[in-house]
Amino acid sequence: QQQQQQRGATEPSSQAEATNVTRLSHLILPSDCYLGGPAQAGTVLKLMDNVAGVVAAKHCRSRVVTACMEATDFKAPIFNGDLITLCARPVFASGKSLEIQVDVFAEDLGGKRVLTNQSRFVFVSLDESHRPQDIPPLQPKTEDEKRAFEEGKKRYEARRAARKSQQ
Repeated sequence: QQQQQQRGATEPSSQAEATNVTRLSHLILPSDCYLGGPAQAGTVLKLMDNVAGVVAAKHCRSRVVTACMEATDFKAPIFNGDLITLCARPVFASGKSLEIQVDVFAEDLGGKRVLTNQSRFVFVSLDESHRPQDIPPLQPKTEDEKRAFEEGKKRYEARRAARKSQQ
């Protein structure tokens, strides 16, 4: 668990954090894999987007869309027969967007579990006219949540500055 925390993984360290984490489990099947090889990245990315979307919809209580996704580094392969667990939690909310951390863990048939990849997704809440709308604030409680919130705020400000410089 200490190694996972050093990498910023989402596995909750307390009951308070556990209530803020949404999990999705998926058994990797042959149709999810390259011929005779590991799971296709697209399959894993779709599942990551799905679980992040669930977090966003639960937080915003509205229709949501993916606005952007950070680069995803695959640190370890996922194979046919592995059980993957995707853990997602909101880490930062601006007035109109919500950043969500998603971590993917693979467990083989022997019970060995490893963090395979992680990324952050940004979602926007939509009103009935499909226009961005305000979202509820995120209220971090634990020290880890507060630290993640501040880091998310810096990333948000950097994305915002980059958008303004491109205009």
